[in-house]
Amino acid sequence: GVNHVLIFEINPRNNLSHQHLFEIAGFLGVLWCTSILACLYSSWGFIVLPMQVYPLVLYGFMLLFLINPLKTCYYKSRFWLLKLLFRVFTAPFHRVEFADFWLADQLNSLVIVLMDLEYLICFYIFDLQWGNKKGLLPSF
Repeated sequence: GVNHVLIFEINPRNNLSHQHLFEIAGFLGVLWCTSILACLYSSWGFIVLPMQVYPLVLYGFMLLFLINPLKTCYYKSRFWLLKLLFRVFTAPFHRVEFADFWLADQLNSLVIVLMDLEYLICFYIFDLQWGNKKGLLPSF
């Protein structure tokens, strides 16, 4: 087999196992489903917020989860990823290693998603009308 810990320069004492990855993926998946359902049923609930708030809260929570400075929720793994992202964006100024190249290749594969993130930011800055509180589902 391939020694991923050696290739990606991961400290073997604190790397994430597949159980930890499934735990994080499951938690973020439940959070995403909750956000979608809250957005769809925003006009039916007791909390009357515009439906556009829920995706913004979801993205904000994910960003705060990533840059959380407290030593909880896989701190070393999150900051390994942030360090690698920094090395990818500053690649012309230092030697590029395999982990940097691999993450840059993954980001190239996600270019459509990242462009949609740009459109999302433009929507929240320029096109959003906070007064429209109607949900996506019709009221019966």
